[in-house]
Amino acid sequence: MKIRVLHDSAINKIAAGEVVENTSSVVKELVENSLDAGATDVRIEIKAGGRQLIKIVDNGCGMSQDDALLSLERHATSKIRDAEDICKLSTMGFRGEAIPSIASISKFTLVTCQRHNNDTTPVPEATMITIDGGKVIACRPAARAPGTTVEVKSLFYNVPVRRKFQKSISRDTGEVHKIVSALALGNPGVKFVFISNESPILAVTPKESEEFSVSLHSRISEVLGKEFLSAMRPIHFCEGAIELKGFIGKPSYTRPNRIGQHLFINNRPVTSLAISYAIASGFGTRIAQGRFPAFVIHMTLPGDLIDVNVHPQKREVRIKNEPVIRNIITKGVETALSSRTRWNEASPSLQPSISPEFSSLSSALPPTQETIIPSTPDATEGSFVETHESLIPLLRVIGTFGAYILVDGDDGLFIIEQHRAQFRIIFEDVLKKSDLSSGVQSLLIPETIELSSAESVKLSKNLDILQDFGIDIREFGINTFAVDSVPQNLDASKIRSFIDEILENLDDREELQTKRKRAMALIIAKIATPRTKLLTPEEAQRIVGRLMSCDDPHHCPQGKPTCITMTENDLTKRFS
Repeated sequence: MKIRVLHDSAINKIAAGEVVENTSSVVKELVENSLDAGATDVRIEIKAGGRQLIKIVDNGCGMSQDDALLSLERHATSKIRDAEDICKLSTMGFRGEAIPSIASISKFTLVTCQRHNNDTTPVPEATMITIDGGKVIACRPAARAPGTTVEVKSLFYNVPVRRKFQKSISRDTGEVHKIVSALALGNPGVKFVFISNESPILAVTPKESEEFSVSLHSRISEVLGKEFLSAMRPIHFCEGAIELKGFIGKPSYTRPNRIGQHLFINNRPVTSLAISYAIASGFGTRIAQGRFPAFVIHMTLPGDLIDVNVHPQKREVRIKNEPVIRNIITKGVETALSSRTRWNEASPSLQPSISPEFSSLSSALPPTQETIIPSTPDATEGSFVETHESLIPLLRVIGTFGAYILVDGDDGLFIIEQHRAQFRIIFEDVLKKSDLSSGVQSLLIPETIELSSAESVKLSKNLDILQDFGIDIREFGINTFAVDSVPQNLDASKIRSFIDEILENLDDREELQTKRKRAMALIIAKIATPRTKLLTPEEAQRIVGRLMSCDDPHHCPQGKPTCITMTENDLTKRFS
């Protein structure tokens, strides 16, 4: 077979196949260039989903005529000097092929004017370069204020195969909208205007505030909506050169997928399963297995700890020292979720009354003198700061209804599920002791369990966790395990179904601490399922008081709510 060197036009079209997946990837590359040029005002206009027209107008630093021509050459860039610089990028990234690749498969026009820092210097003449399918047609003077305008028309016109496999126009429009929204969330200090078929779709203006949290709060409301924002609480955590800031969803606000997760590293919108799992680990058992927290989190990392060029469209990142960074992220989320205001309650009577099955696990739980009250917003953070309305305030029991405790609170009527409240109380007590192994029953004949190969691998990785909690289990041949003892109140005949449940609920991608908590919750649920018991008002008040002293009073250890609130407005709607 004869070896040939491809022509530049063919090389650019092949490169375009990597860089330009669809119209949204063109928008992403061009807007990122605008942001790297220091633009504070970016206008994006498309027609026919971007196939007919993509127009990006910015007020960035612009380029001279020589630089404008060089930007059309492959691997020409202002972002790096040598290969080592790729490992410490502070810009939105580097491909070196985006502009020539886009220009090779479209009718491309670039108008740019360089900005000078000296205000007394006359505005230089702008440059207009016209390209058709990668071939420069004209380069001439033009008139424009400092900044750059890029027009991409008839995308894929000379690559019919690529055009054939494009999605619908409405799908392309939606993908461009998604990209612009992500870039707007990642850069709350920049004005963005997005227009599709001459109709405005999104227009966001920076908040006049030096506080990043205030600007981001306003931007979330504009881009994701007030309902999404109302479920958020602020997060700000630093350790060394690593910083997390933004907003995380309340544990009650979860999704069945990761659509509500918006992650930015050094202002770049990225996806990272490792970081998503680290954030979820920070929620621990506050959220149920199979549910995903929502968040808008900005991470700041040193450039030498992140590689943004592992994906052709720079969607994914590779992080060095990943275990260390995951631990920092988890710690930051835990800190944000556990932040609350406490005060000393004078009454010493807030001692829990626990069902008999629970009392066998938790002997003589100490009375508490701590009661949670709603915290007031910190004036330095802005009026939007989470007021912890989801925390159970000082409550007064007014009655019971079956397994439910009815409580009068300042914010309305609280309905507390008795069993889940007790579950939470016991779980946190055992968590503090880190011991479920006192009181185990040895089996006269070890229970053998045979699993599939994949299940065996997963169980082997988690044997230590089970053994810590009183389940003496060991490997017993190929894909077979033997159970020698179980906690005192666990039905040994149901150990197989329990192991199956453990395998289903433990995710090896989660942090060890989160896996331990999930296993503990499952064991306690099996051992200490409370029977239905009508409580006296005094017993109900004690349970409520003890629940109020828990670190997470509003969720049982399996992520289900312990209480709901009905406000006067809720009741008014029901009676209307």
